[in-house]
Amino acid sequence: MERSRLGDLLFRATHPRGWVRAAIALAVTVLALGLRLRAAALLPIDYDEDDYLRAGQQIAEAIRAGDWAALTELNYRTEHPQLGKLVYGVALATLPAVAEIPDRPSSAPPAGSLPQPHLRTARTVAVALSAVEVLLLALISPAAGLSLAVHTFTIKYTSQVMLEALPAFTSALALVAYVQASRRAQVGLNGWHFLSAIALGLTAAGNSLYCVVGLAILADWLRRTWPEPHPRLASLWQWLWPMAAWGGLAVSAFLLSSPYLWPDPVGRLGTSLLFHGGYATGDH
Repeated sequence: MERSRLGDLLFRATHPRGWVRAAIALAVTVLALGLRLRAAALLPIDYDEDDYLRAGQQIAEAIRAGDWAALTELNYRTEHPQLGKLVYGVALATLPAVAEIPDRPSSAPPAGSLPQPHLRTARTVAVALSAVEVLLLALISPAAGLSLAVHTFTIKYTSQVMLEALPAFTSALALVAYVQASRRAQVGLNGWHFLSAIALGLTAAGNSLYCVVGLAILADWLRRTWPEPHPRLASLWQWLWPMAAWGGLAVSAFLLSSPYLWPDPVGRLGTSLLFHGGYATGDH
C-alpha cells in the first residue's frame, strides 16, 4: 500500500493495525483526561494561579469591549510570554465579568479563593491542551503516551492555571511534525516543516523554556543532513537554507502570536528575558 503524502502517522491510523493503535491511544487519552480533570477539581489553589487568572481577566475584558488594541499593552507578569494568558482570556471572555483579582506581590502565599466558574474554566482549558498532547504522543507510541498520562508532576502543572499546558503541547507538536518532515525524501522544506516551525513559534510565545525542543530539532537536522567532506559554498548554502527558513518562520509565528511585543519587540522581549537573572540576585 502506497503511503499518502500526509505522512506515516495518518498511514498508521488508517491501516487495519492502525485502528488498534488508535483505540489504545484513545484509551490512554481518556485516562489522562480523567486524571487531569480529577486534579483540576481537587487541587487547592496554588502559587501563580491568581496571577494568570488575573491576566486572563484583563484580556477577557478587552475582548468583551472589542478593544483589540489593548492586547498590545496587556501582559500582567511581563516576565512571562503572553500567549498562554491570551488563551485563558479567550475562554474567560465567554463568562460573566467579575471583580478583577487583586494585584499581589509575587512573594505572597497562594490566594485563599478565586472566582468561579472562572478558575474551573481556566483549569479545564489547561486540561484539554494536556490531553491533546497525550493523544499526539500515544498515537506514535502508546507506551510513551501512557507514561505522560500518569506522570504526576505533569498532571499537577497542566491541571492548574499555569503556563505549562500550551507550550508542552506545541513543543511536542513541533517535534512530531519535524520527525514526519525528516522522513520525506525531497530536498528543502515540506508542509510538515512549516507545521513544526509554527508550533515552535507558538511554543516560544507560550513559555520560552520549552524552546529547548528547537535545539534538539536543529541538532538532529544538522547531523542527519551533514554534507560531504570539504563541501563547496553552494552545497553549504543548500544544506543550511532550509534550517534558516524554518527558524525564520518560527520567529515570525512567535512575533505574530505575541501582540504585547508589537509596539517594542526588542525592549519588551529584553525585559522579559533579563527578568529572571535580576530576580535571582534581588532581595527576595
